[in-house]
Amino acid sequence: MDANVVQRCLEAGGRDFLFHHTSSPPSPTSASAAASSSILQSLPLHVSFDRGYYLLVKAIQELRARKDGHVVTVGIGGPTGSGKTSLAEKVASVLGCVVIVSMEDYRTAPGVDDGISDVNAVDFDALARNLQDLVKGKDTMVPLVDFQEKKRTGWRELRISSSGVVIVDGAYALHSTLRSLLDIRVAVVGGVHFSLLSK
Repeated sequence: MDANVVQRCLEAGGRDFLFHHTSSPPSPTSASAAASSSILQSLPLHVSFDRGYYLLVKAIQELRARKDGHVVTVGIGGPTGSGKTSLAEKVASVLGCVVIVSMEDYRTAPGVDDGISDVNAVDFDALARNLQDLVKGKDTMVPLVDFQEKKRTGWRELRISSSGVVIVDGAYALHSTLRSLLDIRVAVVGGVHFSLLSK
């Protein structure tokens, strides 16, 4: 793989790609991209969920090797019910002890109904500080939320894992405040919303 490709990827602030929940086979573009010598160089923009999962794991592994032990950050965003958390957990199970940062822990508005996402109710400053600490390899204090009471009750320590991978999972994980801190940005669409919209 060309080291310049990874450098351009890192300088550009990461690589974006989009997952769709579909049962259709990957397009010829996706198949030819997979045959390339570098996953990072050839990530297609639109892929099925299963193909995207595979490519994401490979891209994280390749980027980890290229970053020589430095933390790899991944943002997984999309609407409620799209499969963001399922994807994050699936990637974590394959790569080992991956730190998953849920944006639900950063809600600031008390009494917000479940399933309602409001960008103004997210503490992006705290999330960005926590992500910066993790990127530097430092442990950080993240919000502790009581979801029954729908309020922040304190802070808990989050330790960086030996895997060197941090995944930010949430509807606004690709927000402009966080984009420069993410090596790989993934938008997951489909799932419940895709099924409802396609009927």
